[in-house]
Parts: sequence; structure tokens; C-alpha cells
Amino acid sequence: MHLSLHTLVTCTAIAAASTAALTDLRQGLIPNRLTLPLLAAAPLVHLLRGGPAALGTSLLGALLCGMVPLLLFVRGGLGGGDLKLFVALGALLGFELGLQIELTSLFLLTFYACARLAWQGALLRTLRRAFGLLIAPWRDLRDDASLAGREPLTMVRLGAAIALATVLVLLLPDYLPWLGV
Repeated sequence: MHLSLHTLVTCTAIAAASTAALTDLRQGLIPNRLTLPLLAAAPLVHLLRGGPAALGTSLLGALLCGMVPLLLFVRGGLGGGDLKLFVALGALLGFELGLQIELTSLFLLTFYACARLAWQGALLRTLRRAFGLLIAPWRDLRDDASLAGREPLTMVRLGAAIALATVLVLLLPDYLPWLGV
């Protein structure tokens, strides 16, 4: 049986994101042994199957899908494994699907975090604190003395949201109205 490149890429993306979600939930990290081979192989596969234009699309996907997560990583709002997974998915799927996965996963994570905070009775307090952080976006929040003594931001693992977003974007794109597709 001959698999199309599209089918192979879709299955690879879903398998990688699902594996990342499991390791993130179990260990609190997404390992380099998962993301880096995918990141290295994706442009090569696209070059071999589609030529220089496909290579360029893969590299552009990696670059564009890494920009916002890199800023979040530098500010301490995202883990390195999450960043590398977004970059690898961008290289594998191209920037359009990669950015759709990012947007969808951040939407899912926001919804989950708000529901969890509401359940814990901490939603309004957290929203006030988030607003305070928004009005001073260029400070290094990790060393900010004005935040001393406050509870840490609620930590949630992003791997599961990335996996669910990957499945939704690749298999059910008609059901994602916020993407405008």
C-alpha cells in the first residue's frame, strides 16, 4: 500500500504531538529525542519530495512557528520542549497549519486554565494579576520584586493542548471557526 506524503505527514504530526503530550503529562517535559529528529527530518523530506520550493516552505514554517513561542519561552511563559515542538510541527506542516495549531492550542489552554481557576475560586484574582502583568510587558517578571510574596501563576502543561489542537486542525478543520477556514 502506498501512502501519500500528505497522509504520512499528517500521521507523523499527530503521532509526534500525542507522544509529546504523554511525556509532558508524565514527566513535565517534551524530550529533545522527539522534537529534534522531527525538526531535522521535515525539511529534508520536503526537499526530497518537493524540491527547493518545498524546502523553503518547511524552513519558513519552522521560522514563523517559532517566533511567538520563542518570545514566550524567553519570558518564562513556555517550556523549551513546547517551543521545539511548535517549530518542528511548523517545519513538517508548513506555516499555515503550524500557526493554526499554535492558535488552537493556546485557545484550548486558555479555556482550560480559566475553567480550572474558576473551579479553584481563583479566576478573578488571577485575571487582576494578569492585567497588572499586561500593563508592564517589557519587565523581566522572573526578577520583579513587586511580585514577591504572591502565589505563582498557575502552571499548566501545554503538550496535551498541542496534541488536541494538532488532531483538530488536521482532521476536523471545518469545526474551528476561530481560524477562519
